[in-house]
Amino acid sequence: INYGAKGNGELLRCHGFVIPANPADVCEVGLDALRPAGVSAPEIALRLARLSELRVPSRQFLHYGGLPPMLLPAVRLLCAPNAEDLTVAEQALVSPSTVDWNSIDWNALDSDPEIDPIEGLRAAGNVACVSDVPSGRLSSIGESNAITTLSAFLGKRLAAIAAPTAEQVEWLGDFSCGIAPLGTLGNIDTCRRSALVYRDGQRRLLQEALHVLGGTLHRASSGGEGAVDHLVVRTGTKRAIADD
Repeated sequence: INYGAKGNGELLRCHGFVIPANPADVCEVGLDALRPAGVSAPEIALRLARLSELRVPSRQFLHYGGLPPMLLPAVRLLCAPNAEDLTVAEQALVSPSTVDWNSIDWNALDSDPEIDPIEGLRAAGNVACVSDVPSGRLSSIGESNAITTLSAFLGKRLAAIAAPTAEQVEWLGDFSCGIAPLGTLGNIDTCRRSALVYRDGQRRLLQEALHVLGGTLHRASSGGEGAVDHLVVRTGTKRAIADD
């Protein structure tokens, strides 16, 4: 039987078993619970609504291999300390998926491949992803605020998951090597061990995310590439839409 690439939460809930060190494990992060310092509750509600308008889900999912592509950009918008950073963060979230592609005259494109369809829609006011807001860059304060807020949020989640005991760590190692059997389904000991494997996966995902955020914060604070530079907002060109 092939159950597909599923996290231990879904496997345990739907099929009654778990996989140690599951490479397809997932950890849900609900950004609606984020409470950035200096941003009021009503303002957070407005920014969450704006994320929804931009089709950016407030529910993000951690996987192995790096942060979800929309997680930190969404947090930048939620944590923006001023109007300028809020504008830049919003523009960075803009996606070509918000273009009304049905409004494009594709026949005209066939006759003249030099026509820029996005510019035509922009002139007609049909493109949500192109703005007249001047180009900008997220401030270092805005970037560090977003990273530290998200790190504290994930760190709190991590702290809430009890660390395994030395005996449990040993058992997890044996289990991952196929030495220790999980046990009979429904057995209380099996249920406890399944929960242990599930929690271990959640801890690993949160630890990896925190490690990535730590590196991102270091690059931002040292002026290196990666954290702030890619948030330069380019507007008004077809290339810019593809890049963003």
